[in-house]
Amino acid sequence: MLNEIPAFIKRKEKFFSSLHVASTENGINLSALRSGAKIIKKLSEPDPFKNLNFCVSSNVSPDTPFFPAAYHISERPSFSLALEMADEVVKVFENSKNFKEAQNNLRTRFNEIYDNLMRICEDVANKHEIEFNGIDFSPAPYPTVEKSIGTAFEKLNFEYFGAHGTLIGVAIIKNAIPKRKKVIGFSGFMPSVLEDYTIAKSLSENKFNLDTLLLYATICGTGLDCVPLPGDITERELFYILLDICTISLRLKKPLTARLMPIPGRNAGDVVDFDFEYFASSKVMAIRRLAETNENDIFSSKEKSFNFL
Repeated sequence: MLNEIPAFIKRKEKFFSSLHVASTENGINLSALRSGAKIIKKLSEPDPFKNLNFCVSSNVSPDTPFFPAAYHISERPSFSLALEMADEVVKVFENSKNFKEAQNNLRTRFNEIYDNLMRICEDVANKHEIEFNGIDFSPAPYPTVEKSIGTAFEKLNFEYFGAHGTLIGVAIIKNAIPKRKKVIGFSGFMPSVLEDYTIAKSLSENKFNLDTLLLYATICGTGLDCVPLPGDITERELFYILLDICTISLRLKKPLTARLMPIPGRNAGDVVDFDFEYFASSKVMAIRRLAETNENDIFSSKEKSFNFL
């Protein structure tokens, strides 16, 4: 059945799907992880844009509202909110004099947003007799300078997104998110590379790499999102990138996803420019390449699952 996912996504313009491969309770399903790598590779050809509609996920709970990880298992209808509000973080950081002030001001602003949205959503839920699950407070970006999480980091007086020290920006965003009953999902830093103007620009200038994003994922975030990779990346190389994400997710007991986008015919450093209003221009990210597999390789083994917890 998993082999049919690429063909189905290619046929359906607005179909989104995720493959849940790991959980704290059950560990990592290595068979599913191998399938996830194969799906990503198949979806990239001939149109890499199709990987926008697919992700590999770990520890993601039902009703987390961000696509393509979102899913619903109850028989009753319900709704959740995902917020595009990177501009709110930019404004707060721009008007803060130091880290402490930035965190306190952002916490105040997030709580104001929470209270306002809760009133609206509870009214809607009561009026239409539908369950309201909650709000994912990950401040999603839009590909303009003023609506970029990368820009927000620069407002903290860091020279560029990915510079040493900017990890504290990830922590400030996470610490400012309300610890309230209806805060759900990822509720953390969202480094969606191609969807964020300043982050995409920083990648095009070789200011960060995959390891940077994995480091940020250890604090709190959505994982690896809309990352343009070399077109000749192998299923095995994709598998090990996904394995890193799952390991972080399980070890830290947090939800993470990977939406990876191999670009056929493009190498590291080549320009990536989709005709899509929600993507900014950037370049293909360089990765550390692997040698040819051997019979003892985990990717080629028959081991089906593993749980190190």
